[in-house]
Amino acid sequence: MSINAIRIVIVSIILLTLVISLTPPSPVTSPKSRRKSRDIIVRGCNNNCSVACCYCNIQRSPPVCERCCG
Repeated sequence: MSINAIRIVIVSIILLTLVISLTPPSPVTSPKSRRKSRDIIVRGCNNNCSVACCYCNIQRSPPVCERCCG
């Protein structure tokens, strides 16, 4: 096997691993979970951060970001 072929195999394995890790798992649905799925739950912080929120105060309603990352 040539070095180029080995490189292609390694890159292919890395790309395949990346694609598999980014694919969300398929949910398992049951009659109970179907009934629950009608309820909408909003999660997350209201923030004006340019990158991400590092401290979300979930005691407030709606949750508010109190410290931005970066």
